[in-house]
Amino acid sequence: MSMNTVLQKITRVAGQSNSVLLNLDNEGDDSTMPRQVNFDFICQNEKKADAVASTLTDFQFDQTTVLKQDDRYSVEVVITMPATPDLMFCVSGFMACVAELHSIDFDGWGCFVQRTSK
Repeated sequence: MSMNTVLQKITRVAGQSNSVLLNLDNEGDDSTMPRQVNFDFICQNEKKADAVASTLTDFQFDQTTVLKQDDRYSVEVVITMPATPDLMFCVSGFMACVAELHSIDFDGWGCFVQRTSK
């Protein structure tokens, strides 16, 4: 794994995160409100999925789950956190590094819009 490859992936993930953040903002999201944010990984097999889940569990994230659908494995991490740009860029960049470490794909993140009640 070269440093350029990792930097390219982090840059790509930052661009995708920016798109999600802009969509949330357009929907009236209050990014400072904590909410469940899902981060998803696509894995080639169960062994990879278990290894990724183990790595993420070691970092004590809220929920890490291995999912299987039609002989495809994935890992979903749910973290309760605000969705501010600085946090989302940092955490999604970290998730991209975890994916690179395990030679799997980071499939991005998502969450529901949170609005301040008035």
